[in-house]
Amino acid sequence: MLELDEETGLRDYDVSYPSTGGTTDGVTSDPYFGKKVGGGYYVSGEGPYIERIGQYYYLFVSYGFYSPEGGYEMRVFRSSKPDGPYTDASGRSAIFSSYVMNYGTGNSDTRGEKLMGAYNSWGFMTTGECAQGHNSIIAAEDGRIYLVYHTKFNDGTVGHQVRVHQVFQNKQGWLVAAPFEYNGEEPTNDDIATKELVAATDIPGTYQLLVHKYKMDYAKMEEVTPVEITLTADGKVTGAYNGTWSRVEGTSYLTLKLGATTYNGIIYEEQMDQKSIHTVSFSAMATSGVNVWGYKMAPQYALAWQLNNQKVPVYNGKAVDENINLASLWLGDPTSLCSGRAASLPLSVTTDAITPSGCRTTQTLPLLHNSRQATITGSSSTPSMRSRNRTLCRQPTGRRVWWPTTASTLHHWPTH
Repeated sequence: MLELDEETGLRDYDVSYPSTGGTTDGVTSDPYFGKKVGGGYYVSGEGPYIERIGQYYYLFVSYGFYSPEGGYEMRVFRSSKPDGPYTDASGRSAIFSSYVMNYGTGNSDTRGEKLMGAYNSWGFMTTGECAQGHNSIIAAEDGRIYLVYHTKFNDGTVGHQVRVHQVFQNKQGWLVAAPFEYNGEEPTNDDIATKELVAATDIPGTYQLLVHKYKMDYAKMEEVTPVEITLTADGKVTGAYNGTWSRVEGTSYLTLKLGATTYNGIIYEEQMDQKSIHTVSFSAMATSGVNVWGYKMAPQYALAWQLNNQKVPVYNGKAVDENINLASLWLGDPTSLCSGRAASLPLSVTTDAITPSGCRTTQTLPLLHNSRQATITGSSSTPSMRSRNRTLCRQPTGRRVWWPTTASTLHHWPTH
């Protein structure tokens, strides 16, 4: 790093730099090159970028090779001064004292916060993204922070595209990237620190979770994919990980404990890539530098998505032998499903009718008009049950009710 003349923008020759560390790879200061702030010993690293955000200066460096299988990824360090020293959350220096492999499966050194790595099946993603890096970071005058980088793809090509994600500081002042691209979201970094951007009642639910781990086998195009966790209303985490969660009152700072690891981050509402669907999303970082992303559809959007896209075979008084669009039926005439009465839908339906190979899948449907909960267990081995399909209605006569699912075992409950 060299100090520049504020008038000319060129090197300020009134500032000199001593020769420190000799003339080998251990040099940390040089009369010609200036002061070293990162790298050394031919360890991988390129595209450094420094930006001041709040009270810290953040150093971004891209490690690895920029091909899809090259392990390219962004690492982050910070300092209270522009010329360092720069360290990560564990206190490890951005300067190397010897050669190490710092990316891929042979990675013996995981210094630097890893913002993201190769991932797939996120939201409506159908092609994996990888080799993210060579970024810029912009603390804009609008109060937002933008991460601009290129990504490549797991599609057999070497083409790339530019991505922009909003970035926030967590309570500890480390940067975390929004799980989806920037789509005009309004919250600023200051809003995270001063507002509850998601209602407390909207946080509990089942989330898709990505863990951006170190030491990935990029040569074999390894990707991380989502797993499911549930945040319960009483502050617990269940599912693929067990633990706890909490939000700092009056803010959007989120703390997740997944197993033995604590992640500190933020939670807010943002839009999914290529869709108008809003999500409740979180992004958080562990002291180790591992980042996690999570999202679920915001409640009103989850309901709209199911009504507009999910097909369930149902019709009043009719034996069902094909799928009928529930959304069009209900939106067109809410009384058409049950004569003179509003439709009652079960909270969840489990059926393997859509997976001929025998795999099971769970579909979650919205409750309408204070209906009761019903659960259906499907089995593709009983196709003859189609002829017994009937409509689930709440009848005042106390008759039993039925929920139809194609090629599924039907269970019934008495109404009250």
